[in-house]
Amino acid sequence: VHGDLIIEMSKDEEGNLVYQLKHVFKNKFVDVAVAFWCKYKEKNSYNCITIADIKQIDDNQFSFVRRMDGGEGKVEYEIIRYERDSPKIVADLFIREEAKQNLAERCEYMGSNMQGEVEYKLSVFRENWCKFIRTQAFNWGVSRMEGVIQDVIGQKANTTPQIQY
Repeated sequence: VHGDLIIEMSKDEEGNLVYQLKHVFKNKFVDVAVAFWCKYKEKNSYNCITIADIKQIDDNQFSFVRRMDGGEGKVEYEIIRYERDSPKIVADLFIREEAKQNLAERCEYMGSNMQGEVEYKLSVFRENWCKFIRTQAFNWGVSRMEGVIQDVIGQKANTTPQIQY
């Protein structure tokens, strides 16, 4: 995990500094996509996670909103968009602060094809945060995601196809 980490600094359209972390998963896009859906299913730090909205955008895209309640008034929303043709997942994380919502992070999972590797890019837009801690959290998240991906692959291998008559 740590050997594949790429860190870049750039600026967005408004000139704000954006901190980007990248990693390449050496798995099929479909396995990474299923793992992304399942990653908050068990062993998470949130009190309650709900799917707040699901929408079919067009024949190629759908989106959903994942609401995560961490207790003590900390509520985060993740607006997730799946693009089938690309294939690509974009997840924008919004944090409610002082009665307004701010885009804090954007995760992108981009597959070159359904059989190839998946590039994972995290862009952090927050101003007041510790880069060292966020980098360590990114590495932890990549390790955790790789574990969920292996669980997904293992479950697929242990599933017997159902024959319907």
